Amino acid sequence: TGQNFSTYVEEGFKKEITKYFENISTAEVHLKKQGNLIYCSVVVNNIFAKGDKISADAENLDARKSFDESLKKLFSQLKTEKNKALAKKKKGE
Repeated sequence: TGQNFSTYVEEGFKKEITKYFENISTAEVHLKKQGNLIYCSVVVNNIFAKGDKISADAENLDARKSFDESLKKLFSQLKTEKNKALAKKKKGE
């Protein structure tokens, strides 16, 4: 993976996550190779529920594709959490 992958991860977060969710300041990306597959887990703090974390996992033969799939899942989860938070705010909770 190396330096190029680190740059790829940073750019992916800037493009997909921090563009829409500016309050996310830290993230963890874990890779694990098992056989031919590379498992990727991405974890961020839930900016809509303090103390919670949101994570997404994916597997692929390619580390970048595994990361991309994890990032897509994470983005979807963040949108869901944002909608929940907005609904609570509307109700006055």
